[in-house]
Amino acid sequence: MMTILPTTTSRQLLLPFVRQRRFFFASSTDHTTLLQNAVVHRLDHGQYQEYVMAAEGMEPEMVQKVPQLHLARLFRRDTVLYGAKVVNSTLGVAKDVCGQLVDAALEDTKGGATAPVKAKSTLTGLSAWVLASSSSSLQEQLQLPESTWNTTIIQEIANGTDDESTYQKGQDAWEQLAQAYIQAGLAEEASLYQSKGATLEAILHRQDTSDYSDSSGGAMASFVFP
Repeated sequence: MMTILPTTTSRQLLLPFVRQRRFFFASSTDHTTLLQNAVVHRLDHGQYQEYVMAAEGMEPEMVQKVPQLHLARLFRRDTVLYGAKVVNSTLGVAKDVCGQLVDAALEDTKGGATAPVKAKSTLTGLSAWVLASSSSSLQEQLQLPESTWNTTIIQEIANGTDDESTYQKGQDAWEQLAQAYIQAGLAEEASLYQSKGATLEAILHRQDTSDYSDSSGGAMASFVFP
């Protein structure tokens, strides 16, 4: 098998990446120091902006070209924040890692914003939480009448049904479950926005179109910042 070595030019392009990777992995052994010294980079994608947290010393060009170097990221479109994610999961949960990203996005948004600044949060894990809980205890906790609560329908939604009529029948109960999930502090992205002063505005039904939509029955949550 023929081995093709990089040309001099290719090696010059690769060297910064190699140095950056060595720096990153050496620093990641001390997560506290890594987060304290991390730098927020703003990447403009035209119709939306991406806020990326990277280790101190990372060149902006490398942060833009190599997503594997990201520690965490957040997106903003106009006055709506969304997609907060801890890329390096060993650092902790979004509330403890992504705060600087939210601060940067709010700083950029509030200056000339005429509309309220909002955040759209995923509710990953909601379905698993419902399925793992006792139906009777959930119904009692939420104080839902029998006319609203149907265990079979709730379980179908939690299992990712695509039938719209089934979802409509259980929508009111699913909304109550989503609110309880958020109030219990179990929705990671929602907890991040709440830690920055945002309040729950509404549960958005069938809004999650990502690959993880089944983990929340397609539900998302809308938050508004003061």
